[in-house]
Amino acid sequence: MKRTLIKIFTLILAVAMITSVFTACGGGGGDNGGGNTPAPTAPTTPSAPSGGDSGGSDAYDGPVMTVRVVTMCPVSGTSARTGITQKAAVDAAVQHMAEDDFINPAYKIEFDMDFVDDESSTDKAAIAANLAISKDPHIVIGHHLTTMIMISAPFFEEAKIPLIGIISGPAPATMGWEWFHYGTCTDADAGITLADYLANVKGFKNILIMARNDEGGKVGAAAVRAALESHGVSIPDSNYMEFATDDNEFSAHAMRAKELQVECVLTYGLGATAALTCYDQLEQIYGSIPDTVFFAGSTSFAQPSMAEMFPPEKIEGIVFPSAYIHDPDNPFVVRFENQFKENDPEGMWPGDNNGRVYDACWNIAAAVNLLAENDGYLHPDNDPNFRERLNYWLSQLVRQGVQGEINYAAFTDGRIIKNANIGEWRAVPGDVSRSFKIYPK
Repeated sequence: MKRTLIKIFTLILAVAMITSVFTACGGGGGDNGGGNTPAPTAPTTPSAPSGGDSGGSDAYDGPVMTVRVVTMCPVSGTSARTGITQKAAVDAAVQHMAEDDFINPAYKIEFDMDFVDDESSTDKAAIAANLAISKDPHIVIGHHLTTMIMISAPFFEEAKIPLIGIISGPAPATMGWEWFHYGTCTDADAGITLADYLANVKGFKNILIMARNDEGGKVGAAAVRAALESHGVSIPDSNYMEFATDDNEFSAHAMRAKELQVECVLTYGLGATAALTCYDQLEQIYGSIPDTVFFAGSTSFAQPSMAEMFPPEKIEGIVFPSAYIHDPDNPFVVRFENQFKENDPEGMWPGDNNGRVYDACWNIAAAVNLLAENDGYLHPDNDPNFRERLNYWLSQLVRQGVQGEINYAAFTDGRIIKNANIGEWRAVPGDVSRSFKIYPK
């Protein structure tokens, strides 16, 4: 995959598309998510070398300074399509940053965007991490699987290179890593939003939870179960089941749901193919969905593959939590979507992973601006503490992105967003089915 290069003459983020708000207070003072990671402290700022400007109003007349960014994503194998869409998201961010013309006469900044193929394979996570590190990046984006992050993140911790993981699994938040940052909300935080919607907006009292019997499914289901019970919706053991995506299991669970006369079936850990199988089993026993029973899923239901697998008449009304969701009333979101669709070789709409990558690129640019604005000095290659300072200012970042309010400063465990949004799938005449943001309004 070719490298993308953008020259941005920038420091102050005066953006027409996205309004950025920054905080410079160490520790954030907000919810630390229960983690034990101490709040980061600001690293020492070096003195500017002779011939350089330390942040004054005089124009910087030195060489262009390059911030190197590497994205790890699959560009070969069965998941190569994912890598193509991630590049479309990176290119959209690069194009929009250029169009918005960040300007500060003190510096000339160049963002060099490179890519590493991780094949979306846990077995290749360590190889991809070491290849990314060998490119001497200032910051890295990727992977999109939590299992891969759990393997590769320690390499970046040792190399002291900031890493933005495009994942939602909650496990990394418990590791105490200093150089890891989430690129979206965790499944646990998404579950809190979903529970609020199901309990307080829909008013459901009798819910059946079906969780895939792996770590991702069970951890997410446990979080939403606890959140539902905090809203007064009891989930007894009879209303909690695990599965291994076997058709016979789905049939048995569907019959159990009917016996319990549940109002809502909530699944955790299902991909699009298994979700359709589960839906079909419920439909055979219940009848029309959602007329007879409400069908909801975890963040996996936000993927474009849902529109590919589900016929329009079946996808209508299925809900899920996610940070990025199509919102026609949000001009920032619409701008991103239109540019992504233009960049994508297949002309498809973006999925939530693409929104995460798009925001990650903006977050890096905003952190660089914040670093130079507060430290008064920026020179990536001549500053031995540049990565440390970039890592610190990223941890202090607060801004508005296509996923909503991004607030690293509120946490000390690498998390980024406290609450998700709720999306609903709808059939669109003359186009592929799309999800729309329905909550919060």
